[in-house]
Amino acid sequence: MDFLKIAQMMQGLKSPKLEQGMNQLQNKLSNIRVEGVSGGGSVRIVVNGHFECKKVIIDKAVIKSATNSPIILEDLVRTAINDAMKRSTEAIAKEQIEFSKDLMNNMFSGSGSSNFGGLSNLMKNFGMGNNDDKKELK
Repeated sequence: MDFLKIAQMMQGLKSPKLEQGMNQLQNKLSNIRVEGVSGGGSVRIVVNGHFECKKVIIDKAVIKSATNSPIILEDLVRTAINDAMKRSTEAIAKEQIEFSKDLMNNMFSGSGSSNFGGLSNLMKNFGMGNNDDKKELK
């Protein structure tokens, strides 16, 4: 096995376009906004795709009722936070799946807007490419 070719193949997988794609994914996650709710919408928590809380909205009626019993408000906030985190996790997973599909398609096809170098082209360097390129042995 030619270790130089292996090193070249591994270097080929480290692509500026891959880094660019990862940066785009991080930006998308920063811009995601999901809302967790509880108490029929009386408490709402907004988080982004990095699980950062961006907004807390509590209905005034809930605040008034919580003056005598903060336990109810605490429970509503906790429930809304958990709902927001669940929704954020789902949104992150969706974005990661789309990114992974794009990455795999481009790695194997070597085409597309996010061309990561084309793994199929790298594999051809090792004689592992498309069977049409191989000569039949007799």
